[in-house]
Amino acid sequence: MSVNDPWGMIIFFLGLALIAVAILRLLYASNLRIRMVFLGFMSFGACLVVNSAELYPAFDSALGGGNRAYLVVQLSFLLGLFAFRGAVTTEARVQTMNRDLIILGATAAAIIIFWLLAVTPETSHRVEMYRTQWAVIGYTQALNVYAIYATAEVVRYVTPALKQTPNLLKRGSLILLATGFLSGGIASVIRISGTIFEATGTVTYATFSKIDGALVITTLFMILLAGAGLVLTAATADKRENVHIS
Repeated sequence: MSVNDPWGMIIFFLGLALIAVAILRLLYASNLRIRMVFLGFMSFGACLVVNSAELYPAFDSALGGGNRAYLVVQLSFLLGLFAFRGAVTTEARVQTMNRDLIILGATAAAIIIFWLLAVTPETSHRVEMYRTQWAVIGYTQALNVYAIYATAEVVRYVTPALKQTPNLLKRGSLILLATGFLSGGIASVIRISGTIFEATGTVTYATFSKIDGALVITTLFMILLAGAGLVLTAATADKRENVHIS
């Protein structure tokens, strides 16, 4: 890990911390919302660690090369979005679980199928060498399409939920989570649009990479902070319920 890349070091160690905390907490969590949040923590943590520029080649080599590590990055980020989206809609998940799982499974299948069709023999961080290949476009943009869908679902749930939520911490967490998803949704729209423009030779990814990167970092930190707030809210509610029962 290079000291010349402080952001890379921060993201890497944040990823490790998220994985460690999530594994430990998942062993003892009984509340569905808490479980979903920590599943999201673990998934995003894995994504951040494997996608670290310095360690990506080692991870890919360990998995057999051919950018298998980037498939792990895509699927772990997908699972993280699903988990946090589920954490904010736990009350309505009984009715929508089958639909959610079908959409998640279809997106994961699309990512895997496009990845199998892609020809990426040399390890390349973020598959930068192969970004114009149609199959690579397919499996990277499938995740962006799911992110836009998840954003719409979170915003659709949060808007009426805020009116029914007196708890200030939960309200703040829901607003932060919705804002984080909106930031990610905008980043996904930019990525899809950028891919189209790049394919037509209008612009290159470098034109909007800084905006995209800033939005992704903003998205991650907002969602993680919101997740921590939802965990505290759920844990406090459980304690009050236990005190009332006893």
